[in-house]
Amino acid sequence: MQRRNFIINFIVWFLSFAFGYKVGNAERLDKSSDEKDKWSYSENINEQLAVKANKVDIATVLTIYVSTMGNDKNDGLSQSAPLQTVQKAFDIIKNNYSVIDGKIIVDLAAGEYEQSASISNVMSKNRIEIIGKRDANGIPTVKFDGGKKESLPYALSFSDYMSVTIKDIKVQNYANSLGRSGIVAQTYTSLWTKNIHVENCGFAGINMDIFTRLYVEGGIIENCRIGIRIYSNSVCTIGYNNPTQSYKDPNHTIIKNCTESGVLLYNMSTGHLDYSELDGNRVGLTIQNSSRLHVMKNRIINSKVVGVNVTASSTWYNDDNLYENNVKDIKQVAFSTELSQSEDYTPILKVHPTTIIDRVTHKGVLGEVSFNTINKNLIHDLKGDSFVKKGQKLRVTINGFFQGDGTKTVRLRLGNNLITSFTSVNDSNKNFVFETDLYAVDDIYLKAIGKWTEGNVVAFNTLYSNLKTSSRTKKQTLTVTGELLNKKGSIVIESFEVREIA
Repeated sequence: MQRRNFIINFIVWFLSFAFGYKVGNAERLDKSSDEKDKWSYSENINEQLAVKANKVDIATVLTIYVSTMGNDKNDGLSQSAPLQTVQKAFDIIKNNYSVIDGKIIVDLAAGEYEQSASISNVMSKNRIEIIGKRDANGIPTVKFDGGKKESLPYALSFSDYMSVTIKDIKVQNYANSLGRSGIVAQTYTSLWTKNIHVENCGFAGINMDIFTRLYVEGGIIENCRIGIRIYSNSVCTIGYNNPTQSYKDPNHTIIKNCTESGVLLYNMSTGHLDYSELDGNRVGLTIQNSSRLHVMKNRIINSKVVGVNVTASSTWYNDDNLYENNVKDIKQVAFSTELSQSEDYTPILKVHPTTIIDRVTHKGVLGEVSFNTINKNLIHDLKGDSFVKKGQKLRVTINGFFQGDGTKTVRLRLGNNLITSFTSVNDSNKNFVFETDLYAVDDIYLKAIGKWTEGNVVAFNTLYSNLKTSSRTKKQTLTVTGELLNKKGSIVIESFEVREIA
């Protein structure tokens, strides 16, 4: 009986195994074609990437091919099997690499891409390159077009420590809303554009935002609201690598017919604009809000309002530029300055006092106290006949640090009048730099503009912008004061400098 049961059980087990295996395979073979393609694609891309590169750090060149005729189910690792979207190429890079030691190239075939793609936070030793194609006349044949899809916010976007080169690409018609830009870079990203053409964007052709670095080599940007926007502590070199160092070079950068500004440098940004042509813009170049730009050997023409507009405590170096047919060539307002090769700063007073206002020195008395009562060198006399009558310009710099509890305030006064001041972060224990420029406007009035840095925080300060002096001949005194709101706090002044701007 037991032998018979064993034989029966064995037969049942064998049949279950045989038919179960067949059924299981039949189910797998009956999968839809899409599922089979996905399965094959996943295995293929993983196998080939493993051969091409390490998943964390590559040491050679990896090229990913993209074509409007491609398919995102392809692996993208050969011209015969390209991807269809740039976003898929970016996803492969993002998902397989956090640090790149070698080089990655995204190779774009000629065609019109109605797409938007973004990538962020991929560290690379070499720049990731997005390379298009050009015809015999140098015109890009790779085109990103946003005209048919209003939901596309930009063509390409990079952020968070990316290092990228884009070459031989045209971006057009991202203009259905005022917020749409052609190429966007944000937050510590370095971008190098080579022969990039941008046309008809609702906001900016190239938009750089928050501690970014831009190089523009050649290219044409036109019919945007702003051609190139450099914003918030960013740096630019527009007209980079011009071989003849002239706007007459056939490959020079051209920015034209923009409805707001050809180039906008804003909010403590800096850099160079060289060998370029700004043609037919409402404003050719705007330098604004404590920004600084070296403008050299450009052709600035046909501006509807003004060729160069410098405002809000900005400075620029006007170096051998050509101005033609502008309604107005240059406009400088709001404490802005044009530099020249002969301009420098001549020290008048330089004191390193290490002077402290604290509760011990002042016996616990809170409120505003003049540093001059502790150190008589912390003072500077402005004589009316030299400062006002001769139109003298001065820069006053105060360096020091805060200690202890409570808020602390440092002020710069002229006589009894407040010029400008700043207040610390509560309970701050940080170094600070306090910098103010004073300008004699006429026989009676002067203007002041101030900027201060506390730790890594920078603030733009205009607490006193128009000060009336009592007389052109009467002596007036610059005084530094400090105020404590807590007896445990202190303000330390390490240096006090006054320099004349030649």
